[in-house]
Formats: sequence, C-alpha cells, structure tokens
Amino acid sequence: MKRPSLTKEKVIAEAIKIANETGSIEKVTLREIANNLEVTVSALYTHVKGIPGLHKALEIEGQKQLLHQVKSSTIGKNGREALISLAHAYRSFVLQNPGFYLITQNPPDETNPDALKDTQELIAYVANIFKEWGLENEDAIHAIRALRALLHGFAHLETLNGFQMPIDVDKSFNRLIETFLDGLEK
Repeated sequence: MKRPSLTKEKVIAEAIKIANETGSIEKVTLREIANNLEVTVSALYTHVKGIPGLHKALEIEGQKQLLHQVKSSTIGKNGREALISLAHAYRSFVLQNPGFYLITQNPPDETNPDALKDTQELIAYVANIFKEWGLENEDAIHAIRALRALLHGFAHLETLNGFQMPIDVDKSFNRLIETFLDGLEK
C-alpha cells in the first residue's frame, strides 16, 4: 500500500493535533509526528528544520489561524459588537487549541516576513476596530495590549481548569468583556 505524500501542511497539522492532545507544544516530538504519519524522522526534515523549524512553522500557522478566526467572527460588525465577537473567537481558538495556542504568543521573528505578516495584520485589524472609540496610534496599542492580556489570561486559565467554582464561566467571560467595553466608553 502506497503512503500518501508527505507535505509541510501534514507535518504541521499532526504537530498541532499532538500538541492539543497532550496540552503542550513542548511534548511534540519529531519521532511521534513521524510515527503517526508513518514516515521516518529524516523524511520530516524535508519540510521542517528540526524542532526549532517546526516551532517557527507552528508560530506562523497559529497566527494565520487566529487571524482567520478573528476576522471571520467580525465580518459585518463594528464597535462593541465586533469586539464582543472578536473576544469570543479568541477564547474559542484558545479552548480548541489548548496545546497549540501558547506558541502563537511568541514574538514573531522580525527577520522573517512570513512570521510578521499575520501578526501585523491582526494588530492592524484590531486597531481598526478600536477607532470606533477614537483610539488610534499609541492609545490603540494600549487598548490592544489590555484586550490581549485580558483574553489570554482568562482563556489560558480556562484551559488549565482554573475556574472550579460552580458558577457559569461563560457569564464570567461575558461580564469581563462588558466591563472592558464599558471602560472604553468612559
């Protein structure tokens, strides 16, 4: 039986799958990827340059997927409605990718245009939404940082089962976002 051809996309997809199953990108090994794809470890090197190359590819893929999810969720929306949709899309991305997500938080390699492209586009996209509140330039960056910290912190804690009290976590998240948005309007 002939094996399907190996591609970089298949290697990355398998790494994401393993990371999400194990809860950590650090637990992904080339050996496990190769075993799951029924290839030799050396065959992977055609597509990724070891673990460092795999991590760089995963960072780029993560930003691309996060950007797509955020943009898809906000189509036709603006202002408060857009930020609420963005927040839910971000949280959803984290919860769907508990092992893969954290690598998307690494600073992009500034020497690699592919690594910068989606990160810069995401920042510009969110900054454009903040214009509804008159936030531009440095003020927009402060707002983006605050929103990112808020979303990252909540969603990451959620992936770690950090909310054990018998109170609806969705309600807590909605209140958090509403409080942030109310602060923007003051």
